[in-house]
Amino acid sequence: MAEIRKEKGRVFLELNEKDKKELNTEKSFFELNKVKDFFVLTEAEKVSFGQPALFFSKEKGGEDERIFSLLSEKGKKSLSMKVEGEFEKQLNTKEKQRFEELLKQGLIEKFKLNESYKKAIYRIAQSKKEKKKDFDFNSADKSIEARGFEVMVNDNQARDFCEQFNPEIKEGLIKGIKGFDGYFYVIHSDVLEKTKPAILAKLKENKTLSLNELKEKTLLPPELIRGTMEFLKEDGEVIEKRKGIYRLIE
Repeated sequence: MAEIRKEKGRVFLELNEKDKKELNTEKSFFELNKVKDFFVLTEAEKVSFGQPALFFSKEKGGEDERIFSLLSEKGKKSLSMKVEGEFEKQLNTKEKQRFEELLKQGLIEKFKLNESYKKAIYRIAQSKKEKKKDFDFNSADKSIEARGFEVMVNDNQARDFCEQFNPEIKEGLIKGIKGFDGYFYVIHSDVLEKTKPAILAKLKENKTLSLNELKEKTLLPPELIRGTMEFLKEDGEVIEKRKGIYRLIE
């Protein structure tokens, strides 16, 4: 049986001799992923801090890990620290030099949640898409292939979905999140790129809007709005004042 222990702020996974042999611990890296209520340890040649998985330079390992850790953090506070000009203040001289290299290499990129914002935010570069798909949000077919999003009502459905679309999820083409309402929302990244700014633009105009008001103003299906809102809440962009009432965080 494996045991987990904490020491000096770090977490260690201890294996017995039998597990070590089966696991082949001569591998350089391993990935620990949480799949619902289970943790899955898999062999890997790379370390990932979100999507897409990134290769670390062995010579620059410490700087890389520090930079990507900061960029992978969630929440409104961490988002404000990723703003162009603010993010660099958290880095030492060597980390700043490495950061500039990663930026030039395209492993880190700048983006704006809204074109009206003066400064960009740094993020780990997203996977390159071959071609954006056209989805019909109101299709009678409720699958993600047809509508670009899908909603599941229980753990079993979510687990089956993850197994079916595991490659797309790993590539960052599909993103999923569990809402406070208990439903699981999965959205194609192309769709999320469109719905986030569309919803934020309406909230910027009105500050607080209900689900029905957002539906009328964006012409998006309510399930897609709810799912997008869960991602925006996780990003620290909006709060849900009460059920179905959303407010922009400024």
